[in-house]
Amino acid sequence: MAELPKLERIDRESYDGTKCFDILLNYNCSAKCLFCSQDFEWRKEPNDLPFEKAVEFMYMAYKNGYRRLGFTGGEPTIRPELPKLIALAKKSAMGTCVFRPTAYASPTTNTRRRCGTRG
Repeated sequence: MAELPKLERIDRESYDGTKCFDILLNYNCSAKCLFCSQDFEWRKEPNDLPFEKAVEFMYMAYKNGYRRLGFTGGEPTIRPELPKLIALAKKSAMGTCVFRPTAYASPTTNTRRRCGTRG
């Protein structure tokens, strides 16, 4: 039996990829995906991160060298202020990504337009 090659250790300090800061906007979601990392009981309550706190996290992330933001949840697209958060990130020259539990399903055009994302 052939021996597996030894894995090289990655020097994270020299990696120059853009750092991404994830902001957990809420736990609630109506989907019941079995692979979800959020506890089923948590999803029953809104548990929304206040808008002001999300903006504070965005500022803190920017000050610490992050130039990409990931908005996640539960289902972050149910947050009515998500388009405002994405617009603020764009004004700050930060890239954004919205992590959705139904990522493999095609989001509606209205949701994409409202949030300013492609998916």
